[in-house]
Amino acid sequence: MIQVRHSTSPAGAETATTADLRRDFLVEDLFVEGRVTATYTHDDRMVLGGAVPGTGQLDLPAFSDVLGVESHLERRELGIINVGQAGHVLVDGDKHELEHLDGLYVGRGSEVSFAGADAAFYFVSAPAHATYPTTALKHDEVEPVALGSKSGANERHLYRYAWGQELQTAVLQFGVTVIADGSVWNTFPPHLHDRRTEASPEVIGFDFTEPVSLPPGGVQVFDASGVPLAAEAEAVGDRLEVRIDAPVEGTVVVVWRIISLDTHPVAGSLTFSVGEPSPDVTPPPVEVDASTDPPVLLAPARWLGYLGLLAAGGLAAGLVLLLPAGMTQARRRVLRATRAAVVVGALGWLATVPLSVLYQVGGDASALADPAAWAAWPRSEWLVLALVLVGLLALTVLLRRDAGATAARAALAMGGLAVVAPALSGHTRAASPQAVAIAADAVHLLAGAAWLGGLVALVLALSAPDEQDEAATVLGRFSVLAGGLLALVAVTGTLGAWLVVDGWSALLGTSWGRVLLVKVAVAVVVVALAAWNRFVLVPRLRAASRRERGARTRPVLRVAVAEAVLLVGVLGLTAVLVDQVPEIVEPAAAAATGPVTGVLENSGGEDLAVAVELSPRAVGPVTVTIRVTDAAGVPTEGLEPPRVRLLGGDGEGPDLGLVPLTPVSTGTYAGQVTVPTAGEWDVEVSLRTGEFTNPVAVLTFDVPG
Repeated sequence: MIQVRHSTSPAGAETATTADLRRDFLVEDLFVEGRVTATYTHDDRMVLGGAVPGTGQLDLPAFSDVLGVESHLERRELGIINVGQAGHVLVDGDKHELEHLDGLYVGRGSEVSFAGADAAFYFVSAPAHATYPTTALKHDEVEPVALGSKSGANERHLYRYAWGQELQTAVLQFGVTVIADGSVWNTFPPHLHDRRTEASPEVIGFDFTEPVSLPPGGVQVFDASGVPLAAEAEAVGDRLEVRIDAPVEGTVVVVWRIISLDTHPVAGSLTFSVGEPSPDVTPPPVEVDASTDPPVLLAPARWLGYLGLLAAGGLAAGLVLLLPAGMTQARRRVLRATRAAVVVGALGWLATVPLSVLYQVGGDASALADPAAWAAWPRSEWLVLALVLVGLLALTVLLRRDAGATAARAALAMGGLAVVAPALSGHTRAASPQAVAIAADAVHLLAGAAWLGGLVALVLALSAPDEQDEAATVLGRFSVLAGGLLALVAVTGTLGAWLVVDGWSALLGTSWGRVLLVKVAVAVVVVALAAWNRFVLVPRLRAASRRERGARTRPVLRVAVAEAVLLVGVLGLTAVLVDQVPEIVEPAAAAATGPVTGVLENSGGEDLAVAVELSPRAVGPVTVTIRVTDAAGVPTEGLEPPRVRLLGGDGEGPDLGLVPLTPVSTGTYAGQVTVPTAGEWDVEVSLRTGEFTNPVAVLTFDVPG
């Protein structure tokens, strides 16, 4: 089945209603199991479509009634992206395996079929004047381009599979956009530069990439003068809906704050107009990105919580599995250390609760007096807290000096339950596949706890003066276990990072990635110390005589203490990472001073140059100066003065509306605007140069804080 869309003139688009725009530009039901569906547009004579093979195999139809050919690629070339799970594409009988988001370019003249029970293929074809070879395009081999901004909640990566000279094609260029967790992929009113609707909408809608929840006071609505408007908001699944109590006219600004699936707050705004935009727009008295950083005390509280939790679970494992019953002195020490770790862990986790609530709802400590703030804390977080506290309490009750084997095993099981509980929250909730991320994090926590607790138990055993012979036996046991624990920590940590971090650029180009690299570096040092202990110091200790054993024990003890101290540092870095959101790599910023120049591509004549200057380039009142010149550098004008608009965050953040301009001289105009926040801002300049020509240039500025 194929639909046909005809071209729309600029004049028609300006007067189109929302229903008209949806009819002419929205493509629905693209992916239907067992079918190939497509839409042909007279704009560039392109075909876009979807193929969902299900249990069978689907051939790419010719669509002869529309394209007038016997084979779809008789005079066309094709780009394919698998947006589902693993599948394959047959090109003239040759099989090409495509994992999730892998692409494939197919040259003119080929026959194509799709297969894969869980695959879903997006494709686009365009006329081709030449034939180029079929080329596989692996998603993880394409360097993404970062777009959007956190303040606009539209962070995303553009993967350009066929672009410029990277891949030889006739005319076709295609790629895929991956939206960051918690970002908005669709809004109503539509996500257009003008964002204009003729009637006051009954519902203002935001579609996110994942289920979200709404903290109290999470949505505020303002009119053009910055006055708050009465409104109600509700989050259901991955959609946020806002209803304004009374009809509105002119420019409206919606500022929102939601809690994403991984329990981190995300804030943003949407500006649109009902009817004509307001001539003057006062920025709302809030800064949407100001309160999405975690409280300063949250990371230290997390660190204490993780330190106590992992130490308690690991010490219990060391007491039950490593220390023989005859080492009474060492066992007493380890038991006391376990109970102390339980207290530290429980206090740390309890301290994170009010700090986490403040982190999610925003505001100061007075927000904790609102019961709705506590009710907004996700149930998954309450569950994790309950599992941690119950597990630690049971561990303390069951693990006693005179505990039998059954009680000791039960204590170990409850300690393990407490240790793995944090895997049910945080970044694993938004990772895909979620089950693999949770399992990897759980094993990572268990192995880390056994390693840390085993080291502390070993240090306590080696420092018991009357049990040196038994301590040597314990050292041998732990040395054997340490190798396996190190392997588990490394493998599960790598897998977890791979599921959360989007490529090397995210590791090297973001603060979250750099903290993760520091954590890895410290862990590597710990591994080196463990290897030195295992392969150098421990063999020397075993070979030593009874007289030499004390001297040989001290280096082993010092290295074990150093390992434990570094692991405590690793937990501190982990605490920082837990409450930070892995960012999108920021695009390069424009120059900090001076004008920015661009080109108004004039299809009806020669191109024009435009220079825009913001003075001062800072938050607050700013003078915008526009200069338009022809190819010879002579000032020139259009049929009417230029239209200038400021938009934050790659053109899709807060919209400050049209800037009123005053002529200064031929081709030069100036106007005043208030820039509300620091960051990247786009200045959109349009100039009507003819009856049907209205070239547009977008120039990007970086406004420092």
